[in-house]
Amino acid sequence: MSEKICSHHIGGRGGNRSFPILNSFESDFVNILYDADNSCLEQIANLNKYNTSELRVIPACVGGKNGHAKFNINYDPSTSSLRAINPKTASWYFYFRKYQYDYISKETCQPVKKLRVKVITLDTLLKDDHTLVPPDILSIDTQGTEYEILEGGVETLKEDTLAVIAEVWFHEIYKGQKLFGDVSALLHTHGFVFVKFTKDFFDFSPYRYPIGLRGDGLQSSTDALFLKGIDVVKRVRDLSKRFIMLEKLAFIALTFNQFEFALECMRESSKLKAKKGVPQYVYQDFLRKFFDLSKRVPKKYPPTFMEKFTSSESSARFHKDTKIKHVGLHGYGLDVVNTIPDSDIEKLFRKFNLSSQADLLKLRRCQGMSALGSGHGVIIK
Repeated sequence: MSEKICSHHIGGRGGNRSFPILNSFESDFVNILYDADNSCLEQIANLNKYNTSELRVIPACVGGKNGHAKFNINYDPSTSSLRAINPKTASWYFYFRKYQYDYISKETCQPVKKLRVKVITLDTLLKDDHTLVPPDILSIDTQGTEYEILEGGVETLKEDTLAVIAEVWFHEIYKGQKLFGDVSALLHTHGFVFVKFTKDFFDFSPYRYPIGLRGDGLQSSTDALFLKGIDVVKRVRDLSKRFIMLEKLAFIALTFNQFEFALECMRESSKLKAKKGVPQYVYQDFLRKFFDLSKRVPKKYPPTFMEKFTSSESSARFHKDTKIKHVGLHGYGLDVVNTIPDSDIEKLFRKFNLSSQADLLKLRRCQGMSALGSGHGVIIK
């Protein structure tokens, strides 16, 4: 198993992948992007040519079953899909604040060309092309066919994949598409846990009213992150593969601020001491330094609810004459946090250009220490 982190992104038009580009670690990545429309492949390659990751761009329409189908190239090519627009939601729109226009589904998703394409499953593609490294990270943005792609890649999901970042939908914008609950249930079946939504929602409104009469729309789509459960990885029989998977999973997790999850991966990998060896890649060096520093952190915790309240005090919060005062739920504001020196762990994160993660660690540290002082979440008077 390669120790490089391999990211596959299906629906690569525009050259983007869903996993962030981290300059300090990019040379540790293999970056593979797919798209069904050959006309956009040159741009995908051009937009990624300055990244230090190993790059491969693949002309393929990845789907749920092997065969042939018509692929809709739409008025806005970024909406192109194997699926047609749903007539019931065709009039829905959202206001694109960044570009200042109304984005109406029946306009943007109107086909201007139909391509007859060969559809191939991810499992078949990897089986047929032995030069392809299986995905540690699988991200999908295919306008309504995400579920089918996952179905066609179940063997890959079970054997190799550690993280899935999929565009998910809460309303049927494309006819017949599966929704978030379906995607989540499928991934749960194969050992993944839902972590969080990773970007803002697209809010579609079913009714288009004039300026001055507009509110929030219906939250319709976003990207969702799923991580493979640590217990699932622990069942991998090959100890070398298990060790590498745990380290990769740790790095992916902390990239999305899942620090405790990452440390638990490292705790498990540290048990496989015979497999540790000398770090070959930057992410491995960073992870081991982070894990070593984590052992020096004092074992201090905020009080638990039960430590804070007796049973009678807990019940008393809801008596009719009780006044509840909420104080400093965050303990410190960012203005105060910025005046406090970094911890050794926060310095390490900044050294590797993980500044947003360092900021969050610092904020959580300050909030936790506040709880150990005079600050309390809730005071009963």
